[in-house]
Amino acid sequence: MPITKSNKSVKKILVVDNHPVVITFMTLFLEKKGYRVMSASDGINALGVLKGYVPDVIFIDLVMPNIGGEKLCRIIRQKPGLKDAFLVILSAIATEEKGRISTYGADCCIAKGPFNKMGRHIQKVLEQLASGKAHSLRGKVIGDEDLHERVITKELLSSRRHFEATLNHMQEGILELNPKFEIVYANPAGASLMGMPEETLLSSMFTSFFTGADCERVERLLKETRIAFQQVPEESPVILNHRQVSIDFLWVEDEDSSTTLVILRDITHRKQLQARLQQAQKMEAIGVLAGGIAHKFNNALQVVMGGVDLLEFNFTGDKSPLTIIHTAVDRMQQLTKQLLAYAGGGQYLPAPIFLNDLIEETLKLVEKTIPASIRIDMDLSPDIFQVEADATQLQMAIAAIVANAVEAIQETGQVRIASTNEILDEPFEAHLPDLKPGRYVSVAITDTGKGMNATTRQRLFEPFFSDKFQGRGLGMAAVYGIVKNHGGGIAVDSQYGQGTCVRVYLPAIGD
Repeated sequence: MPITKSNKSVKKILVVDNHPVVITFMTLFLEKKGYRVMSASDGINALGVLKGYVPDVIFIDLVMPNIGGEKLCRIIRQKPGLKDAFLVILSAIATEEKGRISTYGADCCIAKGPFNKMGRHIQKVLEQLASGKAHSLRGKVIGDEDLHERVITKELLSSRRHFEATLNHMQEGILELNPKFEIVYANPAGASLMGMPEETLLSSMFTSFFTGADCERVERLLKETRIAFQQVPEESPVILNHRQVSIDFLWVEDEDSSTTLVILRDITHRKQLQARLQQAQKMEAIGVLAGGIAHKFNNALQVVMGGVDLLEFNFTGDKSPLTIIHTAVDRMQQLTKQLLAYAGGGQYLPAPIFLNDLIEETLKLVEKTIPASIRIDMDLSPDIFQVEADATQLQMAIAAIVANAVEAIQETGQVRIASTNEILDEPFEAHLPDLKPGRYVSVAITDTGKGMNATTRQRLFEPFFSDKFQGRGLGMAAVYGIVKNHGGGIAVDSQYGQGTCVRVYLPAIGD
């Protein structure tokens, strides 16, 4: 006569226990009752069985290696195909665990003891299920009348929970791997770094989260960990879930088992800060060099220009060669002005201005140089804050950015110029860590051109750098210097083939 649970036939059972004698007893006992029984020696093996086997009832040992019963219950409750399975905990510490069974998703608990008594308790649970009385079993501990609460066991459980609470609040990711390098434990920080919830993460191969050379490197270090402590240092991190991480590997072995502890540290933010600091130091060094050269070069040009003026004054013949020299010297003086603008050594005449007016004036000056196939759109917010700036310098900067945007568009396209007020409540660390909290005016110049690769983005503000065959002087380097000297910042967002957005931030004045 079939046993039914809530009008559903109970035919398939899974027994999860790390003790082979218990597995043997449970299998023989249940098979004699006519059930189909599968078994697993720990949580990892149980998850493997559950991939192709959907039991009606699961008996789970509470204390096991490689995912214990408490965590296994939580994982099972997350699986849609097992939501109707009845979970029964088998525990020798049932008395100490009273009141916690339902917190991790189990339906009831049977105290471990003599097999003849365990058999009667198991039969009682199955009969209750067959008669549709599953609700009467919820949260109960069956067979604990012969057990007494043990102080030492209770203290050990309290210590374990204290240890787990500590791990759960650590910033470092902590993983435990079995000898096959499958993940059997992950604290919340570890699961976050791996990019998936713990119930999905457990039983996965740790090395499967890496690719290419990083995967080979991690595999080699894991094998060598059995000989000596190994690590992926901060100086040469690996990529995990799009983050740069350093890793410590620690092999732990005792008489009965072995495991690998993995400590993950997300150093992405630190690496980004280091890269920005190095870039800022490089740009500062280049600025000092450019400023020194510009001053010396300008002094020499003054001597040349003075000599040319004297020659023109006293020369009565054909002056065309002198005119050519004069034009070349003028061009070189303009270049030194750009160098000084980049280095911060130029002459600035700051005054309160409205950027919207400056933008409109600048576009009137450059519109004749823009091909008819390229459309210029403006989206200037009204009531824009005032800024204190040198109008000539800013006009040169905006014109240079627009010229770059136009050059990036190969045939037809669009350049959009937008202005808006910005309130930055905290350091703008993503792109401009030097900007202080406060009120700013931002000008965004966006094009539909070819965009930039990572190398071009990194070197964009270096003097004389160009991704074109023939560069056109300082360009964006002068823009960088002008914006910086006004106490502002400049951010570039660009991907190759997807256009570019250059956003300039200038501090606002007034209330």
